[in-house]
Amino acid sequence: AVAGTGGWLVACRPGVPWVRVAFEAGVVALAAAAIGTVAQIVHLARVTPDSLTYLVAAGGLDRVGGLAALDPSSILKRLLVIPSLEALGSLSGLGYVASLMPLFGASALALTWRLADAALRTTALPRSWRTWLVVAAGAFLLTTNRVVFNTAYIHTHLVFATFLLLGVGMSWLAVQARRWELLVPAALGFAALPMLRAEAFIVAAIFLVPILTEARVPRRWRWVVAAATAATTVGWFGVAVPPHVEAGDLEITGPVYSNVLGAAVLLVLVAATYPARLRRLVRSAPLLVIAGLAAFVTLAALRDPDLFMSSAAAMVGNLVVHGGWGTFWVISVPLLILASTIVAGPARRFFLLPIAGYPMAILAFAFLREGAYRQGTGDSGNRMMMHIVFLVVLTLIAAVADAATGEQDHELAAAPASRR
Repeated sequence: AVAGTGGWLVACRPGVPWVRVAFEAGVVALAAAAIGTVAQIVHLARVTPDSLTYLVAAGGLDRVGGLAALDPSSILKRLLVIPSLEALGSLSGLGYVASLMPLFGASALALTWRLADAALRTTALPRSWRTWLVVAAGAFLLTTNRVVFNTAYIHTHLVFATFLLLGVGMSWLAVQARRWELLVPAALGFAALPMLRAEAFIVAAIFLVPILTEARVPRRWRWVVAAATAATTVGWFGVAVPPHVEAGDLEITGPVYSNVLGAAVLLVLVAATYPARLRRLVRSAPLLVIAGLAAFVTLAALRDPDLFMSSAAAMVGNLVVHGGWGTFWVISVPLLILASTIVAGPARRFFLLPIAGYPMAILAFAFLREGAYRQGTGDSGNRMMMHIVFLVVLTLIAAVADAATGEQDHELAAAPASRR
């Protein structure tokens, strides 16, 4: 965490004296210590039966020191990141790290603020307007029950959302500012995802493909982003997992080697950006990914219409009434539709398009697990919507920035030549 924070500060502040960088890193460390201390004293943690399975896995890693402590189901469903982090709870005697989720929550909010501020700085909006917009975005998040709940909930959702925000948000900022060193923390964010959740690689691919096929990103940096995700995917699913799972799980289309195959496809996709005759096809790859998900869901729905109808109804009901979201999605969805008419450039490709395809991926997961979603805050389909919450708010801020920039350009074009 210290190395990552320091690297991020250096990357974001080129030319700043090391004394200032050290000071800012110290402020971050003190803030983390304060949040961690409060979380340990107040005991904010919230648990469900799913939480306990992660803590059982964490206890096994602590006692045995390796994957031999875990059964195949736990390895495939709970993976590595959360059990490893929660294993540190043995040091306090609690069996879990009470400060972990509050720290990730603070990180996600701070990173959303940083990226939103970067988007608004490109406009001619007064500083007071920019401040109020960022404050309003933060209030929108902090008055949403599911966001606040997840800052104390022992599960993968907030951690996944934070790393996804880091990967997508930093990639967008790198293109906006032409500062390609920001793709280093972006690559690390994406690299953490495959070891977080069973469906993580599919979600990562939805958001990665637009970045890997973006013409404005230099090819060598595309290799960096793709290689980081491929390395962790192959290392986990190709090397660490196979000796500890059943033979039936090792089929090429199974939950292990299918991820390795997906990692290879990402590398092939980057290589396909070189031949001129393939560039147009590669450029449309993000749409092809979403179209592929839609085709899968359509065919699966024809085979099992009851599962489709039950899952779709549960998803809509949860987002509007039963999922604990309040008015978040009721407000966000119309605003995203409006934003689709405004957002341009990398924000449209990196934010809007993957977010639009994400609900289709959640429907596909219902068929992959062969179980319909249900109404309620604890439903997995409802919980997975947490993964894109910060990106949704950032997309809306980017839309405001693009609208303000467009208005500014329009006024400049209409001005007399002498004024221009």
